[in-house]
Amino acid sequence: MKYAVEGIYRNGVVELQEDAPVNKTTKVIVLFKEELNAENRDLLKLSENAFVFWYNEEDAYYDDL
Repeated sequence: MKYAVEGIYRNGVVELQEDAPVNKTTKVIVLFKEELNAENRDLLKLSENAFVFWYNEEDAYYDDL
């Protein structure tokens, strides 16, 4: 099973923001989200044009599949 739950890492402990859908000891993988700052926000804004071709009426047919 794969399931995503947000949490906060503080002093070596991950505190989940909601209950996890498991009832036993389970292995986990923790990914750390990179906070947006001025530098990476600008890079993301510049890269938006690279994906403009995906937004067209002919492709919209596949949005509901």
